[in-house]
Amino acid sequence: MQYTLEQLVDILEFKREVMNQVPIVSSLLAGVATSGAIFLAQSAERSKLRSWLLTIFTMSALLFVLATLLDVTIMPAMKRSATLHSAEQIRGLLRLANVVVWAVLFGVVTLVGAVSMLGFLMTKRTGLVILAGAAALSVMLAACWVYLDRIMTM
Repeated sequence: MQYTLEQLVDILEFKREVMNQVPIVSSLLAGVATSGAIFLAQSAERSKLRSWLLTIFTMSALLFVLATLLDVTIMPAMKRSATLHSAEQIRGLLRLANVVVWAVLFGVVTLVGAVSMLGFLMTKRTGLVILAGAAALSVMLAACWVYLDRIMTM
């Protein structure tokens, strides 16, 4: 779908508002993921599950770092006066903003996935309870994101 310059500027303004929140949220979540990785790395016990969890927590942290660094890099360009942008510049900024959004989404998915598996380090029953809670959270988040997407594209 081809958008007019005016429509692109409107989309850019909306993305800019979203992008203002990303550094705070993704930095906080990167800290949570890093804490999980550090906790698992310092443990004397080694197992396949711990190795996988360490990998997933680390990947989650890296995705949040990517989102934060890319966001703070492109935000100054998004704040310039809209009259200074061509349609192609705005499309480029929107593509980069999408990378930030996808990095945060994949970071959330991997973080929830890692947290959902932590209970299995204790007992199978604890693991299943935490996994069920994480699955419920994931379904609620997905439903909210689908709903938001639908109302924003009306």
